[in-house]
Formats: sequence, structure tokens, C-alpha cells
Amino acid sequence: MKKNTLLALLPMLLFGAYRLVSKKQGDFAEPGESQAGSQGEDSGPFLFEQKKAFKGVKIPNKYFRNVDIAILYFFDNLKREEIHKALGCFTKIKSGEDIYFVNKVFYNGEFNPDTEYPLEYNIYRDLKELSILNERALGVLGFITSLVLNEDNPINSLKKNGNSFLVESFEDARIVFENLNTKYLKTIDVLEIDVPSSELMNSDAPFNYYRREASLNGALDKTERTVLFTYDNNQYFISFTLVKFEEGWKIDNFGAELSLNTPPGHFVCYRVNKEEYFELIK
Repeated sequence: MKKNTLLALLPMLLFGAYRLVSKKQGDFAEPGESQAGSQGEDSGPFLFEQKKAFKGVKIPNKYFRNVDIAILYFFDNLKREEIHKALGCFTKIKSGEDIYFVNKVFYNGEFNPDTEYPLEYNIYRDLKELSILNERALGVLGFITSLVLNEDNPINSLKKNGNSFLVESFEDARIVFENLNTKYLKTIDVLEIDVPSSELMNSDAPFNYYRREASLNGALDKTERTVLFTYDNNQYFISFTLVKFEEGWKIDNFGAELSLNTPPGHFVCYRVNKEEYFELIK
């Protein structure tokens, strides 16, 4: 055997020898094995046994009697950091709705294989549910970040490079870590839930548009709401689009496309006072 080959194999041979010795001494566990006398403590430099299983996040699928209850439930769970329950407010794909796929592509007059799938087929439905959940989770994350990184946050004192903050010292890193704390979410309190641009939203045009949009996605109705809420002694404004199914109402996304011209998924919230809020939504 060539010298170069032996040198290449040497680390693996040494590691194999270490495993035999360590296992004999009780310092090493294969996956699924327990270590006698360890009492759950790590006794070696390598850890191959997962001490605490990750159970995953189970997202409930909640429907609500009206739009106000859906929004209040979202904020209530957000302030308690029950994110899985907050995500349960958002829409999910309903199984067996291939008829709506046919209606949608017929109405649009085209089919886009990047975004449209017949959900009668399980693999499309399951993957679509995961993609929508991921999209909504990123929206909630963005919403939380826009709150935490408000104009009073010390992170904003750091130099910026585009959307990034420059971390030029260990102290800067400590500032970032400490001021991304979500402890002030518990101070959230909903003050107002309103119909934005009520004159427009109560007219026939948006009513017919949203009814048509809802029917193409297996829903009965669709509407928009704005919310004024407090966070850490300041007032903020955010908007939502909601949809109604036979079972009840759900939040479809952040944003109010018709009334406020904010695109779907627009999760950024704005600091306002009450007068500014009512001026924005009139």
C-alpha cells in the first residue's frame, strides 16, 4: 500500500481505535444506546445520542365565527408566543378541490406549472400546504421583526450596508443579540379593528371582485381589515386579508390590496397615533 494512501486512512484508523476504547470505558454511545451510570449527562467529547427529542410543531387548523375573532385570536397567541396557534389562523389548502383548479385555469385562460397544481393529487396538496405554511410563517416572522426593530431599537444605531447592520465588534454582536429579544410581545393590545376605505369596500366593485376570487379558491367570501394595536407603549398599524369558508373565517394573509394598495404578504407595521390611523384608513 502506498504511503499517501496510509496517510489518508490514518485519521479514520485513529478514530476507529478511539471509538473502541471510548465505548469500552462507557464514554460513547451509538444512536439508541444508553450509557450506564451517565444519568443523562454527556460523558465524552462526541455526542451521537439525541438526549431530547424534537417533537416538531403541530399547526392547528382554526376557523372563526367572524373576522374580528380571527384577528384577536392571532394577536392573543402572538403575545403569548404560541406561534403554532397563531399560524393556525391562516388559510390552508382544503383537500379534494380539483374542481377549483379547473375553474381557475379556465377563468385565467392559462396554466402556470410553477404555481398551479390540481390538489386532488395528494403529493401536490401536501407540498402546497407546506409551501403556504412556510410563506405564512415567514410573514409572521417579518411582522415580529418589524415590531422588534422599531425606530427606538439600539440595533438601529449600528452602521448599515443595504438592509444589513454592520457588526464591527463583539459589543455590536452583543447589542444585536440582546435587542432581538421578543419579551415586549406580551405588551401587545388590540385597540381597533376596522374596515379600511369603508365606502370603497362596501361598494359593489370590491364585493363582486372578492366574491369571484374567493369562489375560485373554494371559499365563500373575502374581505380586508386594518388593526391599530399597542406594542411597548407605542401604537402601530397593520392590515389583513381574510377569507370565509363553510366552516368559518380565516386570515389569508397580511396586506389589504384593494383598500390600501398594500400587496399580499405585506407584513410591515407602521407606528402611528390614533388620528393618523383613522386618516390612513378613511
